[in-house]
Amino acid sequence: NLRDWRPPRWGVVAAVLLALIAGLALAYDDNWIKALIERRVAAVTGRHFEIGGNFDVSLGRPGLGLDASGVALGNASWSKNPVMARARSVHVDINPWPLLRGRLDVTRIALDKPELLLERNARGEANWRFDRKRPKRSSPTIRALSIRDGTLRVREPALHTDLRLAVETEREDAKDGYARIVARGTGRYRNEPFELHGRLDSPLQLLRRGEGYRLD
Repeated sequence: NLRDWRPPRWGVVAAVLLALIAGLALAYDDNWIKALIERRVAAVTGRHFEIGGNFDVSLGRPGLGLDASGVALGNASWSKNPVMARARSVHVDINPWPLLRGRLDVTRIALDKPELLLERNARGEANWRFDRKRPKRSSPTIRALSIRDGTLRVREPALHTDLRLAVETEREDAKDGYARIVARGTGRYRNEPFELHGRLDSPLQLLRRGEGYRLD
């Protein structure tokens, strides 16, 4: 009897939670969320983090969407370059339901014109070693990464190494999302001329335990 039908309790709870998430995404000022993210990243890394351009939050079919432009992460204090990483724009899709269990499930990250500097100083200190200790929480799940018109610079004066590479992901595999990266560039490696044209696995592959990493 349709009059006696009642939706399952979990369905009601899910609908209410989805409505709350949608309401929060629409009600909160984007600038407030932007400032919150900037403070959180700075606290975790011990580096200055800035979203210098627009920041938008949306709720759609993929889940919770974050769009930021003019993103920049500060470098180690000893470096001559004040910025370690920057991107013209960053898009992140998040599955909202795992957030209720304290888990971060990122379904996609898309980087447009990112620039990353990896370097060591004369004492062997690496700029990818952050000053702050990360809180003991479960690592986020990242399911897909795409890079458009990226630049990677690797500098290690002690080894007389300075490389500049253009990096970009191939067409994403809809079934996997671990698109391989095409890299090309020149520089000096151990004080010798160096040139690279190759394909390598997605950086996400490094997060898979027991999996190899290919470089062609």
